[in-house]
Amino acid sequence: MKSTPSLLSTISLALSLSGCGTVGETGRSQLLLFNDPQMTQMGVQAYEEASKEYPVVKGTPEAQMVERIGQKIAKASGRDFAWEFRLLNAPEVVNAFCLPGGKVAVYTGILKVTQNEDGLAAVMGHEVAHATSNHGNERMSQGSAANFGLQAADQVAGLAGLSETAQTVVM
Repeated sequence: MKSTPSLLSTISLALSLSGCGTVGETGRSQLLLFNDPQMTQMGVQAYEEASKEYPVVKGTPEAQMVERIGQKIAKASGRDFAWEFRLLNAPEVVNAFCLPGGKVAVYTGILKVTQNEDGLAAVMGHEVAHATSNHGNERMSQGSAANFGLQAADQVAGLAGLSETAQTVVM
């Protein structure tokens, strides 16, 4: 199949031009295909959606604790994100998250598990580390690369049945 090297060259070039990064805390390499403004915008959108699904708790001692701990972790992270910390009223949800760009939400259901400020700080620190290590970008990039690979394999498989002339036209 004469055109396959051309397709493989294109795939190699695309992968070599793609963004690679290193997780600062661990030195681990990662594939990063999206830029920070794209990721931040997606984070803001997802944060607003989550805040519509569950009411934001404001002014309570628990909400103040989330904000206080969050600000300390944000400062320690050394990242210049537009940090926001929200407590969402969801007693049945035992979880928390941090989205790209520093949007952090803690569901009230996790407070009974964390029990105190130290426990909550451990959970929030863990979530913030996902954002500071670009895990969202990495996961999306891996998915995009896998999708690209499947499309390329599908194209190669489709070309296998074509004549040499038809392959040249397609490529």
